[in-house]
Amino acid sequence: MINDGMLLLCLDQASVDRVMREVHARVCGPHMGGYMLTCKIMRLGYFWLTMEIDYFQFVQDAQSKILSKSSNGHEFILVAIDYFTKWVEAASYAKLTSARVADFIRSHIVYYYGVPHELISE
Repeated sequence: MINDGMLLLCLDQASVDRVMREVHARVCGPHMGGYMLTCKIMRLGYFWLTMEIDYFQFVQDAQSKILSKSSNGHEFILVAIDYFTKWVEAASYAKLTSARVADFIRSHIVYYYGVPHELISE
């Protein structure tokens, strides 16, 4: 039971992967991260004991490298989504570092739209 008094259905391991894939890909769109994915699953009434570990592993596996390098040698894609408008900004990189992430935020978001009220990183 979560703090609002709602009873949750406890899932077995066989159902966990199916529920995470379904909620991640169909209900919420393909770029929902670990924390948000778990909140959505709990709001739908599901729970399991290893939920926290499982959702971080699920998201980490989903955020792996591109399967094959692009023609210019890039194998990472960085994506930013405005949750209100659903606007997407994306860039590809051969190597992804914290400096490149900061530069991406500055050049693709701050310079065009101003400083965001909130950044959610998954």
